[in-house]
Amino acid sequence: MTVDMTYPLIQGLIVQEAIDGDVIVYTFQCPLSGARIEARHDFGKDLSIDSKLGKTAKKSIIKVVSKTVVKAAKAIPGPLGKTLSALLKTGIKEKGKEVTAARTFSAEQKQEGALLAFGTVADRWLWDGFGDRFVAASEASRFLSNFQQQLARAPLESRYDRNVAARVMIEVAGIEQRLAPAEEDVLRSFLDVSGEHLEVMQLRPPLTDAELSETEEGEGRCTLTMLAWVLALSTGAVSARRADAIRGFADRLGVANDAQERVAGFAREYVLEQVMEQLYVRDLYSLENRDHVYAFASQIGMKRDQLQSAEARYLKRQAALSEVPRSDVGQ
Repeated sequence: MTVDMTYPLIQGLIVQEAIDGDVIVYTFQCPLSGARIEARHDFGKDLSIDSKLGKTAKKSIIKVVSKTVVKAAKAIPGPLGKTLSALLKTGIKEKGKEVTAARTFSAEQKQEGALLAFGTVADRWLWDGFGDRFVAASEASRFLSNFQQQLARAPLESRYDRNVAARVMIEVAGIEQRLAPAEEDVLRSFLDVSGEHLEVMQLRPPLTDAELSETEEGEGRCTLTMLAWVLALSTGAVSARRADAIRGFADRLGVANDAQERVAGFAREYVLEQVMEQLYVRDLYSLENRDHVYAFASQIGMKRDQLQSAEARYLKRQAALSEVPRSDVGQ
């Protein structure tokens, strides 16, 4: 899922607004790690008629007063006159700066500025679709799984790409049977495919190489491959025919073999974590429950060292999340 940037999405990140002349400096804070990132927006000079007249009038007054007072100070003979003249000049200059800097912004301007400022540092944030929040990219590995980070860094941006992804997943599922309820849930959750739209897609002919080649090049194709693996794994073990079909689509999309293995691992880890979520967090982290998790991991093709690494990363993230105030953790 992609996200349309709106002010409410970043409002909770803003912990400070500092006005400096025509610039507002915003401080954004990660809700999970507390990391802070500053960004600014320069509104430019206020060229409205009222503002121009107001500033011109103020500057004219300062100029007249400056000339009059300094001239009077020079009329005082000796060191006293020179000292007074210098002090008045300094004071008048500082007053001029205060007048120039005294600009106010409406609530609408501040919101617009916040969005534009955030856009300049957007590459330093990741959208966590699971928690509906932005997370500082530098801290993401502490709180987000590899699967979540892949979705955040390379979402399927366009409707076309999401439609192609859905058709890939439908074709993979259809190799052996109709879509199972768990597989339909994956399509709805990650691609926002409605039931009615799903029925139409199931009637489509097989994807052509030309259709696949029109998807956005890059990491998005890895995300598409990863989601196909999640769908296949959602009902348990993946048959050889389905695994071959996913690899075939990945090859046609130009996804390198090492990248295929990487995202397949992310998918297995994600599905495994759904089981751990049930048995480790909502119940007890016991030897019996761990045996159930290990048996499931073996069923979906995870080696023991891969399983234990995935388990350790999951428990470490849960520990980090437990330190975040509950109102910020959100699901």
